[in-house]
Amino acid sequence: MKRKLLLILVPAVSLVVAACKDKPVSVSAPTVATVAPKTVTGHGVAPLENNDDHPQAGKRVTADILKTMKLADYPDKTIGQAFDGYKYFTSRSWRETRLQNKKIYIDFEGLQKPGILSAGTQVYSEGVDIKFVIQPDGSFYVAMASKVKIMSDGMRYETPLAATKPVLDAVYANSPIVE
Repeated sequence: MKRKLLLILVPAVSLVVAACKDKPVSVSAPTVATVAPKTVTGHGVAPLENNDDHPQAGKRVTADILKTMKLADYPDKTIGQAFDGYKYFTSRSWRETRLQNKKIYIDFEGLQKPGILSAGTQVYSEGVDIKFVIQPDGSFYVAMASKVKIMSDGMRYETPLAATKPVLDAVYANSPIVE
């Protein structure tokens, strides 16, 4: 029995290894994010489902509504003013993911040309990904921030940052993000 099993497993493992041999793998250094879930919060995207009084209610695009809100720690600018107006980003995108538990994740990705530390490498662009979480009751918070590197061969690497506040401080002050 053991011999039959070995005769089957050895060729199968060899096929898997051979198939994966020339495939690029996206691996980043292990990092543990120690961010409290509600580090930076807002006052609410109220109400999410029946938002007929909101100026953008016809669109029903939660990312657009979130961009009109303010984070409690940054009362002078809306989220949209800060992130869309950040002068160092050459590319910006907002992605929305709705879960069955009624939570909504909004990912903002801001990219820029690589900096001095990446000069001479294969880095095509780099930046940050900020994840906003909107609860079913309309409250929201920044859950995490990740450093993003996109290589010239198209590979993408994301590394969670230990804290979101330094990134948010830089974006809201329109100053360079320092690692």
